[in-house]
Amino acid sequence: MTMNLNPKTPASQALALLKEVKSHYSRILERVAEQKEAIRHENEIRILELIEEKGISLKHAKRLEDEVEQIFNDLSGMEQEELALKTERIQKEIETLLKQVIAEEEACAKQLDEKKKKTGEKLKGIKHGKTVVKGYDSQKRSRSKISKNA
Repeated sequence: MTMNLNPKTPASQALALLKEVKSHYSRILERVAEQKEAIRHENEIRILELIEEKGISLKHAKRLEDEVEQIFNDLSGMEQEELALKTERIQKEIETLLKQVIAEEEACAKQLDEKKKKTGEKLKGIKHGKTVVKGYDSQKRSRSKISKNA
């Protein structure tokens, strides 16, 4: 039995769903690029918004992928092979998008790590500065034993 691509066939349904999946992953990739900019500008609120948006898109993509898997599992062996062939191109495109998303997410994680280290160094510097200031402050409070005017 050959699978047609009319709107009611499993192949056309799977292709339509996979196009939506691809769209969600493209949206995630765009959000990751925005996230990198937000990290660069230290815009924590925007970073959190983008993470939430990516999570929503990821949830939708996963749901659609589950629907495609269900369609695939409901087919006979020969129909599964045909569907795999008809969806091969878009599945490779989705895989490429996923690889890009992962690479960009890793770059974001590295960028955040660097910001974290810089913040830690700044905090150490501030803490050291307070210690130095405290040292001067305690000298000011204790009267000099050499001269009563100091």
